[in-house]
Amino acid sequence: MKNCTGLQYLDLGLNSFSGPVPDLSPLNELKFLSLNSSGFSGHFPWKSLENLKELTFLSLGDNPFASSPFPQIPEGIHNLTRLRNLELADNTLSGPIPAGIIQLVKLWQLQLYNNSLSGNLPVGFGNLTSLVNFDASMNMLRGKLSEPRSLNNLASLQLFENHFSGEIPEEFGEFKYLVELSLYRNNLSRRIPPRIGSWSDFIFIDDSENFLTGPIPPDMCKIGKMVKLLLQNNLTGTIPESYANCKSLARFRVNNNSLFGIVLAGIWSLPNLALIDLTMNQFEGPVTGDIGNAKSLAQLLLSNNRFSGELPASISKASSLVSIHVSSNQFSGQIPVTIGELKSLGCLYLDGCYMFVKVRKTNLNHPLKQGSWEKKSVQAQIFPGPIN
Repeated sequence: MKNCTGLQYLDLGLNSFSGPVPDLSPLNELKFLSLNSSGFSGHFPWKSLENLKELTFLSLGDNPFASSPFPQIPEGIHNLTRLRNLELADNTLSGPIPAGIIQLVKLWQLQLYNNSLSGNLPVGFGNLTSLVNFDASMNMLRGKLSEPRSLNNLASLQLFENHFSGEIPEEFGEFKYLVELSLYRNNLSRRIPPRIGSWSDFIFIDDSENFLTGPIPPDMCKIGKMVKLLLQNNLTGTIPESYANCKSLARFRVNNNSLFGIVLAGIWSLPNLALIDLTMNQFEGPVTGDIGNAKSLAQLLLSNNRFSGELPASISKASSLVSIHVSSNQFSGQIPVTIGELKSLGCLYLDGCYMFVKVRKTNLNHPLKQGSWEKKSVQAQIFPGPIN
């Protein structure tokens, strides 16, 4: 390889090589280097890499360098000032993100996820305003999110499973291109910025398992492209009316909050909704018959609320249902016999509700899966005698 001095493009990714990466210093005209998932191990020749100043694309992710001298991102990374793409994910890296990385002002993608990086984001990191995709999830980074607040060209920001604290910057609500935001499992507090979703075509937000308070922002589904919205925190208030028109929504989790009020009929009938998780809140009122229009709904999770009334017979028209969890509510009346028409239903949890069931053979069009009707703590009236 040392004789390939004019080489500009080298892609050895997705292979099963063994042993160390060879000396790369003769390849000083390289613009593209990918060793992603290539199987290399041993000592990585960082010094030779620092000589490749023409590089615009560098991908070293998912290589087993754990037992070699590859513990930290080297300070010399700042020499690669032409880089637009830097991928160092799954490399068992530790230590801080080097301060020199702020000199890579042309970066549009930076992937550092699933390492053991620690410390704060470097001062000046917010100057990397060309960044479109930044993923440093599953590390041990800490501090406040003051630096990313300047990265207003971001389309995707993934910082989940770290130790960031403080508040979510208000500036995130002004990012016009941001479509994916995951801050799951950090130590963030205070409210979610109310303008999040006002400008951008959000498709995914996961702020779960933080210490966020206050209401659900009304505009997170304003553009109508939201697919996943996951907000398990300490939120209060009601589900905004605008969410009843969020027809793109497929996964909606607001469990383990302190939300209350009546869930609007439009929420139950969202056409693409596959999962709705409202457990451990203070919602009340009925589940309306509109739920029969939720043809994609697979998981209906409503336990530990104050829902009341009867489950509507139209629930059988939600033909994709696999799990129904409505335990510890105030439902009453008869369990709809049409529920036996749900051919995919595997779990039905009704513990703590005041309901009875009338079962006839004609109501059961398929064998219920084992456990789906067993050992449920419901007030049930099973009609004796032959099932007809």
